[in-house]
Amino acid sequence: MRPLKALRISPLILGITLSLAAVCGLSAQDLRRPPTPADRQQFGSTGWPAARDQLQTALLAAYAPGGSQRPGSTGVTAFKSWLLLWKWADLLSKPEQPFGTKPQESASPSADMRTNADILDPAVVRAWIADEAFGTMLFATLSPDDNATQVLKNLQEIYQANAAKFREYQALALALAVVYDEPLPRYWPHHQVTQSLIPITNQTVAERFAYWTGVNDGKDLLLDIRRLKADQLKFLVDAPIDPAEFAWARKRVRLSRSEMPKAFSMIRYDRDRLMNQQYSWTEGPYKLDEISSKGGICVDQAYFACMVGKARGLPTLYFSGQGVDGGHAWFGYMKLDDKWELDCGRYENQNYATGEALDPQTWTPISDHELQFLAKRFRDTPLYAASQDDILFAELFLASGQNDRALRAADSAVSVCPENPDAWNEKIAVLEKTQASLPVRRTNLEAASKQFTNYRDLRVDYQLALAKVAREQGDAATADALERQAQYQNKNKRSDLSVSIAAGRLSTLVEQKQFDEAFKEYKKQITSLGKTGGGNFFYDIVEPFAMALKGAGDTARAESAVSLARKALRPETGGILDVDMTQLENAVSAKAGN
Repeated sequence: MRPLKALRISPLILGITLSLAAVCGLSAQDLRRPPTPADRQQFGSTGWPAARDQLQTALLAAYAPGGSQRPGSTGVTAFKSWLLLWKWADLLSKPEQPFGTKPQESASPSADMRTNADILDPAVVRAWIADEAFGTMLFATLSPDDNATQVLKNLQEIYQANAAKFREYQALALALAVVYDEPLPRYWPHHQVTQSLIPITNQTVAERFAYWTGVNDGKDLLLDIRRLKADQLKFLVDAPIDPAEFAWARKRVRLSRSEMPKAFSMIRYDRDRLMNQQYSWTEGPYKLDEISSKGGICVDQAYFACMVGKARGLPTLYFSGQGVDGGHAWFGYMKLDDKWELDCGRYENQNYATGEALDPQTWTPISDHELQFLAKRFRDTPLYAASQDDILFAELFLASGQNDRALRAADSAVSVCPENPDAWNEKIAVLEKTQASLPVRRTNLEAASKQFTNYRDLRVDYQLALAKVAREQGDAATADALERQAQYQNKNKRSDLSVSIAAGRLSTLVEQKQFDEAFKEYKKQITSLGKTGGGNFFYDIVEPFAMALKGAGDTARAESAVSLARKALRPETGGILDVDMTQLENAVSAKAGN
């Protein structure tokens, strides 16, 4: 008989085993595998803060970084499972956050302040912790800007109303929880309708959950929404309108999934409203049947199409943007289960460089370019998950004063998943916080810029950060060259980015009251961007610069600035841009100035 080989345990697994065994009171043999159901039930029995702190010590001691597309500790099954328990303990230990506040707005925690654990049913918490797939989904979905307390309350409400449906539709429950964790912003769905005219309902999240599961189970939708992820479903459940509106749309607008773009042009365009500058809705209740019968302008067309798509179970977004002749609105929708069509009602001849929508999870802007980047679904990969956990460890090491290990964790995040911009941003932040040398920071930013060559938004961010570092090094010439290079590279396909860079340069000169240099810079920008900048150029550069000159008492150059802009932009007579430019001409004229 051949002798048995000695059991070999890697240093990484051995370190995890011994550290966790010491903290949790479990045997080394038990910790060669992920936590058992019994381990999960016992975890936190001594209090969530104590469990968090003890487990954190063990995880930090055992952590090892990864390499090129090869996770370290954060790719080991047992480590990930224990880390998930730490995330639960950390979340449950955080102080209760009042509804309607952002995390940064919450009061400093006090000894008598309730925690998230205090507002939850312990039995529900234990059920969630026992479900590792749900926990993984939750922490992958949560944003630092979410009201975590309200998210947990929303989830508990849905769970307690129907635990079986909750387990069947976990992604839907999460989407509802993160969308309705704060009040609806007053500017929803757009600025050109009074919100009191919209048939908004005050349903509970459990009622909204029951509605969407009901219509899905009844096969009233164009797809089975159980196939979608929470970060897709949030663009479905983000319209808190009367369900009767959706019922009307399903009955009256019979479009297939591929035909959905036609919903935009179903609304007759009311050109009289545009010519009379009546940009806001004044036709009574803002209901789908009213918009259908009375017509509207682009904002109403886009809203109507968005609601029709949601009624059929399709995630949709309302977009707005600036083109050659001013502002416009259109919509986008999920044409296939991982493919977005974002140009429905967007006129190509108007050169809308970018469209801006609202991310309903945070009610902050998200561009069509960002959405297309996220739609690549690299975030669904194990490498991305490992990279995100590396970022977490970088933050924990920084907080504990272990700067060297923080940098190694940030390096690991980048190496494991180079596609992850959060990893690059974390490394940039770590280098700044640890006061790394300017050459080191510059080399890292150059690598980041190269990594995202094909993603203009990200590349510009890193180019401008590079310019900032160059200025800190005293190299103003290189900084100027980097900014102008970024401006030139984007002036055709992404004029909004070029305009943003140019506006920043001009604003700096104005703030320094260098008006002679500012006017020279402005004329350069007119030559470079005037033909392609459209509304972005007018609203971000022409208008603020002309008014700054007027405010400084230089009426002649203010009038000249607007005159140069009109010649370069050549707005369509009677269009939005023409009207607004005329108003600016009147505002800066010598006659209006006294």
